[in-house]
Amino acid sequence: YAMASAGAFILLAGILNGARIWARASGFVNKCVDHSRRLEAPRGIRVYEVPHPEPVLFVGGIWRPKILVSTGALTLLDADELQAAIRHETAHIRRRDNLKKLALHFCRLPWLESLERNWLKAAELAADELAAGDEETALDLASALIKMARASSRTTLPEVGMALVSPNGACVSARVD
Repeated sequence: YAMASAGAFILLAGILNGARIWARASGFVNKCVDHSRRLEAPRGIRVYEVPHPEPVLFVGGIWRPKILVSTGALTLLDADELQAAIRHETAHIRRRDNLKKLALHFCRLPWLESLERNWLKAAELAADELAAGDEETALDLASALIKMARASSRTTLPEVGMALVSPNGACVSARVD
């Protein structure tokens, strides 16, 4: 009986945590889209310019993901770097990484924190590989990563979503290599 109760408690906590995180991410994306303009993008991908001075590239949303690009990122990156960065974020959309990240938050247990860190690193490397189809694009993506990491935005982003560079700049050097 005690084990069943503990399991039910963990399941309920996961559901509540997942719902809270999903609601926060949805609210953030909707607020950004309300104050943005749509940019041209690959077919089936929604990209929005968000008026924000700090450089941020972020994929938000679970069911209908959108790429949010701040005016700071548009100013910082040249056209080729921006295109490579959008290809990277598009890879996250195609791989449904936000849904996977939500599932990890649903199952979040204190002793499994390294699982999320390792998954995030693998997801970023996989998106980099998909985005960098040739050497020139790989160099543009590496340049975008370096510029965005150096700019180190202090913008608070939702837990469920994929930023081009994580707030702590984790694994950027491995990705550039």
